[in-house]
Amino acid sequence: MTVFLTGQLIANVTATDKDKGANSLVSYKITSGDSKKFTIDSKTGVITTSEKLDREESASYNLVITARDHGTPSLSSTVSVSVKVLDENDNTPKFSLPFYQASVLENTAINTNVLRVTATDPDEGTNGLVTFSILSGNTNGTFAIDNSTGFLSVKQNLDREADAFYSLLIIASDNAPKPNSDFVRVNFTVLDENDNSPIFVNVANFTIVENSALGTNVGSVSATDSDAGSNGQVRYSIVKGNKDEVFQINPISGKLTVNGKIDREKMASYILTLMASDQGKPAMKTERDFVITVEDENDNPPEFDAQEFLGLYSLNCSSRFPYLPKLNVRVFQTYLNCQVS
Repeated sequence: MTVFLTGQLIANVTATDKDKGANSLVSYKITSGDSKKFTIDSKTGVITTSEKLDREESASYNLVITARDHGTPSLSSTVSVSVKVLDENDNTPKFSLPFYQASVLENTAINTNVLRVTATDPDEGTNGLVTFSILSGNTNGTFAIDNSTGFLSVKQNLDREADAFYSLLIIASDNAPKPNSDFVRVNFTVLDENDNSPIFVNVANFTIVENSALGTNVGSVSATDSDAGSNGQVRYSIVKGNKDEVFQINPISGKLTVNGKIDREKMASYILTLMASDQGKPAMKTERDFVITVEDENDNPPEFDAQEFLGLYSLNCSSRFPYLPKLNVRVFQTYLNCQVS
């Protein structure tokens, strides 16, 4: 607003009367218009302000001034005086809100408008023309602001796992030679998108003793997912390698337990392919092979490779042993006193 202080000179009107004596004396008076804002010296015709003037309240005033002589009868004439209140940069831009907050999805396309800030300045011309800029908080130049419209847009890839929150300080300034400014805080929360797969964090292999009881703990696997919410919740399953379903895995804890009979003499090791899946839609998945080595237990007695053993011997090198049918018999033939040539 432009303020004219009380008593400030506005104009000086004059009128002449060709008569003589009292008939030529002239007095001035405001006969129409805002006589509360202005006053006129009845003798000199000097118009001054009687109250402060504010351009933002009224940019102009129209006064009618009457000049009257002192004759009898009195004669008069009138003149119109237009007062235009010029602007002064005495208003500061003001944002429409005390602060702004919004959410933006990670991986939002570059140049997407995500929020608009607005500010007004009641001054006139360049004194009331507002421009915007980002003062601080704009890590890596992630956002940009249109200096005339106040639209904030994305300028760099948003990755919630790297930066989940931005707090920008925005300034609105008028375009006067000595500009006035206002400030506002804009907070952005970056929402998660399911763009990360689970990662197994323990890759050790396992051992289990054969004949272990059902429910025996084999070991546990663990995977992490840097996404948030259901996008980061991991579930486990066995994809392949689980012959005869001898193992099972807790889908939530990742704990592997015995679910069937384990016999080292039948299967000395297993290669289980385990999968970690998040709960996003669609889900992200990771597979990894784990080796389970079966340790021996003394669960087998020695076994002969024949049911009977038969020993035959002869003192005569020329004698022959009798024919034996094919039985589950191991025969030991011995010759005595035989010279080998």
